[in-house]
Parts: sequence; C-alpha cells; structure tokens
Amino acid sequence: MAYASIASLMRTIELLLTSNSPMQSLIGDHKEEFLALQEKVSSLEVFLKNFEKTNGTEKMAYLEAQIKDVTNAVEHTIQLRLTEAVMADDEMQKEREDKRLFDSLKQVAEEIDHVQNGSSNFQDYDTVSCYHRIWLLEKLTQYDGSSRKLKVISIVGMGGIGKPTLAKEVYDYESIRSHYDVRAWTTVSQQYNVKDILKSLLHSTIPDRFDLGNESRLAYMLQKSLKSRRYLIVLDDMWSRKAWDGVRQYFPSDNNGSRILLTTRNEEVAYSDGTKNLSLLMHLMEQDESWNLAKSIMFANEALPYDFETIGKQVVEYCQGLPLDIAVISALLSRFKRTIEDWENIAEDVMSLVTEDLYERHLHVLGLSYNHLTFFQ
Repeated sequence: MAYASIASLMRTIELLLTSNSPMQSLIGDHKEEFLALQEKVSSLEVFLKNFEKTNGTEKMAYLEAQIKDVTNAVEHTIQLRLTEAVMADDEMQKEREDKRLFDSLKQVAEEIDHVQNGSSNFQDYDTVSCYHRIWLLEKLTQYDGSSRKLKVISIVGMGGIGKPTLAKEVYDYESIRSHYDVRAWTTVSQQYNVKDILKSLLHSTIPDRFDLGNESRLAYMLQKSLKSRRYLIVLDDMWSRKAWDGVRQYFPSDNNGSRILLTTRNEEVAYSDGTKNLSLLMHLMEQDESWNLAKSIMFANEALPYDFETIGKQVVEYCQGLPLDIAVISALLSRFKRTIEDWENIAEDVMSLVTEDLYERHLHVLGLSYNHLTFFQ
C-alpha cells in the first residue's frame, strides 16, 4: 500500500532529524533540506487522501502504484547516500558525498512533484520507473572529481520501450535546466546525416541565427557555441556505431561536467566508450504491470466487464511488455463504443501476425492501430 511506503519514509526522515539520534550527524548541513522533504512527503499523504475521495478505483490504484514507487526510491536513495557518507575515509571524499547527498535531496523532491503534477492527466502515462529517473538525474548532475570530465550516458533498449520518454522527462527537469548552460536535443534515426545533426543542434545552441555552410563549417560553429559552457546534448535514437563516430569528435571537453545522453537500441553504441556502468538498460514491463497500465487507459475509473477483460488481456499479452504498444492499442480500444464485436475484430487483427520477433510485432501493432484509427475517424 502507498500509505505504508509513505509512513516508512516519514519514519526514516524523522529518525534523521531527532536531536538525540546518532544518525543526525550524518545529515551534516542539510537539516533544512530534510525538513523541506519531510513537509513534501507529508503533503503527499494529504494529496493521496484527497485524491481518493474524488476518483475511481482504477485511477486510485495507478496513483498508489506511482506513490509507492517514488517513496521507496526516495528512501533507498537517502539510505544509499548516508551509507556512502559513513564509508568516506578522508575529508575530500566526505565533501564529495556531502555534495551528492545535497543533489539527491533536490532530485527526490522533484520526483515527488512529478507524481503530484502528473496525476491530473492520466493519459500521460509514466511507464518508466522513478528509479531510472533518479539514476539519470544523478549521473547528469554529478560535478566533482572525475565527474567534471565529459561523459557519455546511454539509455539502451528496443524500440517502443520508452527510451525517449524517459530522456525527455529528465531533460525538462528544473534541476537539469539550472545545472547546464545550454541544452540541445536532436533525433538521429537510422537514415542519419551528420550535417543535418549538426544543424539541428545549432538551432538549440544558437537559436537566433547561424550561417549555413558545409559540414566542417557547421562543426566549427557547434564547437564554438559549446566551448567553455557546460552543456547537455541528447542524441535520440542513435542506431549505429558509425553514426556515433561521425559526430562525437565535435563535442568539446572542458572538464566542466558536460554530458552527452544517447538513446539507442544498439548495445555496441552504448558501450563503445567502455562506459557500461553509465548505461541504463531498460527492460520490458512485467505482466501485472502491463495489464494495470492497459486497464487504466481502456477503462479509466469505469467498471471492467468480464468479456472485455478477457479480450484486453489477450491483446496486452501479445504486446509482450512494450509500454508504447500497450498504450497505443489500449487507447485504440478505448475509443470504440464498448461493443464486444469491435474489440474482437481489433484483437483478431492485432494477433494475426504470428512471429517471435518482438520488434516485428511492435511495427505490426503500430500499423494496425493507425489503420483502425483512420477508419474510425
């Protein structure tokens, strides 16, 4: 239950803040941050109670799952940071861990805001674990010792699993916007062109204007626009090592904490710099998690008839844990007028392709969804 997770986190924070607790010395100069976090967690419990009064079972179940995830992640993060502080064996390392604790407190506070602010629109489904976001936020904002070097961080997983969704959520966080002097995003895709990639990035780094030119000229302008500035570059959907090698040389390294974030289906691209420990491998959703997502989209807070549930579960099982496919096909089913015949026809079309290739299934689902929506409109 979400209430139990909230209570556990509150006990952890209260223990740290108790004046005679031996753990209080671990929080250093961050008492105010912990007090603010305590207030935020307390408001989350009030928010959950108020939400319960005005919303149905399905929305409530989804929100509870989100709150349980985020409070467990927050508690885990606090415990991890405090353990690292205890293990620090010199003053310099203690200062680094103190900074990491401070950054983590800001990030977990944003995670709580993320849950509350996102609850008003349950069509924007957060299918990615908050542990992933906290991990990414930490890697993108570390700024001490070797973390000052330019680093490449990767989100790896097959198409449809939610890589751009996760990257975009983190890209727009306030702690990210304030941490970097400049941010730029471009989508690479399978049919890439280095010149187009450079032009797209320049639109973000020099938004007013820039001169057109050949690849060398564009590369020079990009390097100049990034020089001596802390930057975050997102290269979304990097398909091949060749594409990555074609642009990586144009990003300056000024030891100021700049980062490049790749989303890719290709583990060779993700691990090409020997940075496997900086790569986040995204997995498929579990069966129960998949069905909860689909059910929330298809029926919101309405009752779920047995016949529809049987068909819905068959379709969701076909999606094999791909969040995008589950969301797309569930949204399609929700648009039809609750006639069992329509659902049976869609299910038959969706499951007509018999293949073990998950990506081929993914394309099949997207194509059929497009065709049905075109007909429906």
